Amino acid sequence: MKMKAQNRSSTSILVEWKPIRSSSIHGILRGYAVLYRRANETNDTMEAVSVGSDTYSLLLKDLWIYTNYTIRIYGFTVVGAGKKSNEITVSTDESSKSNLLNGPDCFVNCDERYIFKVVNCTL
Repeated sequence: MKMKAQNRSSTSILVEWKPIRSSSIHGILRGYAVLYRRANETNDTMEAVSVGSDTYSLLLKDLWIYTNYTIRIYGFTVVGAGKKSNEITVSTDESSKSNLLNGPDCFVNCDERYIFKVVNCTL
């Protein structure tokens, strides 16, 4: 399955894919599942989001700032999951300090070992 992904912000990635060829579907396609995880984590930690069979894109939100994510996708029928796509890796954007302190919950990645949660961010 052909797919592509591109960061849209410091906390989101847009994933887009082409529909599965009808000759490759065994049964009635019920939808697609998008699997993703931070690239430095194991496959056991993959998150999954399902969408309908007529949906060909998904915006992954609330991701970590300036972090690499590994993404895969597969179609599924009532019987089960189809073949998974190859993995692709995409990074969320860096964020300026003003963008970082925009919402009520700010996640600040100060280095690779520590994550600080700052609530009610102000300058």
